[in-house]
Amino acid sequence: MQTERTLPWQAMQRLAYGVLRMAPDHFWAMTYPEFVILLEGAQGYINEGVGQSTCTRERLEHLLKEFPDKKA
Repeated sequence: MQTERTLPWQAMQRLAYGVLRMAPDHFWAMTYPEFVILLEGAQGYINEGVGQSTCTRERLEHLLKEFPDKKA
């Protein structure tokens, strides 16, 4: 006997609407592989230190190099 497997729709919607702040129409227009890629990208973004409440000296120096101040 084969068990039917379904996607965890409620968990996916909680991530999409709550964490990623997606509009419902954007969520429902995505394919499952696109959603997985989106989650992987968001995790990478979080792992790089974006959204952290503290900033290390190393992270600050990285940001200063990546986004230098420019005089007009």
